[in-house]
Amino acid sequence: MWKLVAAVLGYLFVGPWGILLGLVVGHIIDSGKSNLAGLNIKRGSVRQQQAAFFQTLFLLMGRLAKADGVVSTEEIKLASDIMNRMGLSDDAKKQAIALFNQGKEASFDLVEVL
Repeated sequence: MWKLVAAVLGYLFVGPWGILLGLVVGHIIDSGKSNLAGLNIKRGSVRQQQAAFFQTLFLLMGRLAKADGVVSTEEIKLASDIMNRMGLSDDAKKQAIALFNQGKEASFDLVEVL
């Protein structure tokens, strides 16, 4: 179920690449096997699923932005626009920025997170 929801949200917020991002995020949530930032995500816990979605979204956005070697101002603006569309508080925006930055680091291990 989360794959479909996340894919649609990804498309609405990011566009065609958002579908892929949403499918990955949705799969992680659906599988109930995520261990992002020390969270052990279990089925049925909406708060934990939301946290997993939030963390995975911004980690992967950072990773995708850095995939070509350079994070453009357009990619940063897109991430900022998504934060605004989500209605994030200032604290949540700071956390999202930190996750985005973590995702774009060369030392970030996508396979370990997934």
